Amino acid sequence: MKISINKNDVDNIKTDAVIIPFFEDSNNLTGSILKIDKIIDNKIASLVKTKNITGKEKEIVVIHNFSKIKTNYIICAGLGKIKDITYNTVRKSSGNIIRVLEKLKCKDVVWLTNLEYNQKTDTAKMAQALIEGAVMGSYIFTKFKTDKKAVRSSSVNKISISTPDLKNTSKIIKSAEKGLIMGQAVNMARDLENTPANRLTPFDFMNITKDIFQTKSDISIDIIDRKKAESLGMEAFLGVARGSIQEPYMVILKYQPVKNQKSLWLVGKGVTFDAGGISIKPSKKMGDMKADMSGAASVLAAMQVISELKPEKNIVAIMPLTENLPSGSAQLPGDIVKAMNGKTIEIVNTDAEGRLIMADAICYAVKNQAEEIIDIATLTGACTVALGHSAAGIMGNKQVNINKMTDVSHFTGDRVWQLPLYDDYLDYLESDSADIKNCTETGGAGTVTAGKFLEQFIDTTPWMHMDIASVMDYSKTDGYAVKGMSGYGVRNIVEYILLS
Repeated sequence: MKISINKNDVDNIKTDAVIIPFFEDSNNLTGSILKIDKIIDNKIASLVKTKNITGKEKEIVVIHNFSKIKTNYIICAGLGKIKDITYNTVRKSSGNIIRVLEKLKCKDVVWLTNLEYNQKTDTAKMAQALIEGAVMGSYIFTKFKTDKKAVRSSSVNKISISTPDLKNTSKIIKSAEKGLIMGQAVNMARDLENTPANRLTPFDFMNITKDIFQTKSDISIDIIDRKKAESLGMEAFLGVARGSIQEPYMVILKYQPVKNQKSLWLVGKGVTFDAGGISIKPSKKMGDMKADMSGAASVLAAMQVISELKPEKNIVAIMPLTENLPSGSAQLPGDIVKAMNGKTIEIVNTDAEGRLIMADAICYAVKNQAEEIIDIATLTGACTVALGHSAAGIMGNKQVNINKMTDVSHFTGDRVWQLPLYDDYLDYLESDSADIKNCTETGGAGTVTAGKFLEQFIDTTPWMHMDIASVMDYSKTDGYAVKGMSGYGVRNIVEYILLS
């Protein structure tokens, strides 16, 4: 997709569609909009008068050109009240609009907008949000469809942004291009998450990572295979892998442009299929557990963005990859394993496996003197009980970092909500036979006790944990959310890093 600034009068430019913003609490027919309306015999004003155009959020009205203007379609997009507009309002709107443009088979479009709608918004950030929404809203997963009619890609290949802020066009374009990179990365994560487990084993995931990064000179790749993991004492990680015939791997990506500086480490849970092990899950919707590697997918996609934007910050990503299956060789409830840092863990439920592989990955980051650790995982079903599907859970040991990530989420729309890590919760994990249980057996505080478990492997390193199980997928298509797996957290991670 090409992005540009349109400096011509929109009433005199040949394009497939012009998108016009409309608001509930504003006189919309001004400037270029008024000029267009006069040329098409006041059709827009007539629709406003009859309340067929109201400016309400999500409203989309398509007007044909009546052969009086060079554009084929005029699309009036409702954005609600100006005072209430956020970056996510525009992001959601452009996600909805892009699908309308595709149905109309539009290729080249002009987005007519002031972008800076109110004092709370920034022109360049609005451009980024607009493009992110368009790219994410156009997502479709048809990789395994054999009917050619079902296979499509977005028809829109050029978006021109029309803005009166011509003094900052280079900044606006740069932000819009960042939005393109971000949106494409989220869609890449979605592709991985939507791919079934027989097509995305730990070995496949490792090879995809190699294919993406082996030609990038600023990213190095290290692989910890079973033999290396054994030598490092990663019993927690290897214990989860015991039930599967698939070999486990830890894949490490290093972006380190600054010499003699510690790195921020990203840890992404990569269980490519989770049947629960011996503590097997119910069969209903078990197929969705192909996406239990969403944390690893988000981290991988974030590193793709990092390799494009090239911040002056050292970043290392580690993705523990395995399946969690029941078999004659599988880990058993009651087993005791030792993590890389020497802490012993009693396995009371083999379906609490994500925290085990994350524990050894976190230990590895700590051993390698991580400056800060951010982990992201579809860790607990309890997170959905706590937060529904509207936010991810966030916990950590440094409040200023949690505050920063929360602020970032307000911009991205990938919302997070802080949960406590009181020391009392450690009592829920007390074991009679090991240093710690791998999960609580009381049925309460499932998400928090999982975070408390991970905290035991952090030492004193600044750390933040995002449980994205509650936002792993979208149940319907709306705005930039497309039914299926979500790619949640990619943009949060990147924006956080860019603020560092």
